Amino acid sequence: MAGDHATLSAMYDQRYVQREKNRAVRTGRALRWLMGLAAALLAPPLFAAEREPAVQACPAEQLEQRLGSYAALYPDMRFVNLTGGDATWADLTRLRTLLGPEPVNLDYEHPEDLRETLMRASLGRIHLMLTHQVPSAALFQADRPRDPPDLVCVLTIDPCQAGADDLAATRQLLNLPDGEFGNVPEAAYLRKEDFLEFVVDHEVYHCLKAHTVGPQPMSGKPLWAGYHHHLDEKGADAYALARHIKERGRITAFAENVQRIRNLALYTLDPDHFTCDAIERVLALPVDELAARNEHELLELANDLRAELDPGYPGYLAYIASAIEAIDRLGLGDQLDPALRARVQGLSADEAMVQRLVQRTERCMQMMQLAPE
Repeated sequence: MAGDHATLSAMYDQRYVQREKNRAVRTGRALRWLMGLAAALLAPPLFAAEREPAVQACPAEQLEQRLGSYAALYPDMRFVNLTGGDATWADLTRLRTLLGPEPVNLDYEHPEDLRETLMRASLGRIHLMLTHQVPSAALFQADRPRDPPDLVCVLTIDPCQAGADDLAATRQLLNLPDGEFGNVPEAAYLRKEDFLEFVVDHEVYHCLKAHTVGPQPMSGKPLWAGYHHHLDEKGADAYALARHIKERGRITAFAENVQRIRNLALYTLDPDHFTCDAIERVLALPVDELAARNEHELLELANDLRAELDPGYPGYLAYIASAIEAIDRLGLGDQLDPALRARVQGLSADEAMVQRLVQRTERCMQMMQLAPE
C-alpha cells in the first residue's frame, strides 16, 4: 500500500541519510555506516563522515541540568539522553529495558500491524545516530505500566562533541570541511555553552511537537518526509532560539550567528535546514515579549510559527526545486546527492525564489568569509 511504503520511507529518515552522504562527499573522508539493528532495513550500504574526537572538557553536567529542567516542566514525559561512542551497545540495551516489550513510536502515524516494523527501524536509526554521534530525538510510548511516565523522549546528544569548545560548536552547526572552515572569522563562532543548550532545546522540541501537534501523517507522496522534516526544523529552531533569547534577555551574537549559519544551508547542501523565515520571525519579536512568556508558551509560539510558515506540500515542492536550482547556480551542483536531484526531476523552480536564495546565500558567504568580497 502507498501509505505503508511512505511510513517505511519516513522511518528511514532519508533526509538525514542524504545530509550525511553530502557531508562525506564534501570532506572526502567517509566510512561505511555500521548498520547494526537497521541492517535489514537500510540498504544499500551508506556512508557518513568521520568526526574528530573532542579534546576539551566534557560539559555533561550542563546537559543533565538542562534535561532536568524539562523533567520539571513535563512530568508526564521521561527525557533520556544516550551519548553513543564506546557506550553505544550499553545505551541500546538500557533503552530496550526502559521501553519495555511492546513500545510504540509516536513520531510517525502508522497502523497497528506496522508497530513492530516501525520500532525496529526506530531503534536502527537511534543506533545509527549513536554510532556517528549525531544529535537526534524520538518519542515513544513505553510498555512499562508499573514504571511511569509512559512517554519517553530519547535523545542522542554527545556533550563532548556539542559543547567541547566554540570551534567544535560552530563546526557542528555549519558543517564545513577543514579547508573551508578555516576562513570563518572567530566573531562568527558559536559560544559552546549556548550551543549545547540550543542543541538540547532543538532536539527536545521534536519530542514536544510529536506530543502536542501529533505524529507525521501517513502519505504516499514521494517528498512527504522531506516536507515534514523542513517544517519540524523551522519549529525546532524557532523554539530553541526563543528560549535562548528569553533566558539571556537580549538578542545575542549567538542568535545572530545561528541565523547566518542557517542562511548558508544551501551552501552546505542541506536545504531542509534553511529555516531563516522562522528565525527571522523570532528575532523580530520584542525581547520583553519573549521574556514574559513561560516555557509552555514558547512551545506554543514555535508550533504556531511552524503552522503559519507551512507552505503546503505543493509549496514545498516549489521550494525544494528552487533550492536545487540555486545550489546549481552557486556552483555546487556537482556535490549534490544524485538521489535528491532525481527526486525533484520534473518539478518547476520559481525563478524569483531562486534569485532570492542565491543572493541570500552569497551575502552570507561573504559575511562568513567563504567567498571573495
